[in-house]
Amino acid sequence: MRRNQAVRDWRGGIPEADSIRDRIDPLSALLQRELKFLGLEKRFAEEEIAAEWGALVSAFIAQHSRPDSLKNGVLYVQVLQPALRDTLERDMKKTLLKRFQDRFGADKVRDIRFRF
Repeated sequence: MRRNQAVRDWRGGIPEADSIRDRIDPLSALLQRELKFLGLEKRFAEEEIAAEWGALVSAFIAQHSRPDSLKNGVLYVQVLQPALRDTLERDMKKTLLKRFQDRFGADKVRDIRFRF
């Protein structure tokens, strides 16, 4: 604040030109805008989740399932065996949902549904 006033006084009342840093958006904001404009935001989110799948679930689950799609905040997961689907749904759904919400945001992943 004082710096701006000092520069204005030194220049005879002419305000200092905006610095270029004040007008530059972060690259992440630019990418987010472009993905949305191109309609690829949803697809990017799906790819991001698929890439992190193995890190957020156990090795066994990663070998026997994969994220299939993300629609309206619901992550659909394809599971190879009905018994595993039942176990995931009954015993692990809350834990997995919390992990994905912590990593990607509760607005992006609101629920997980397992399909055989």
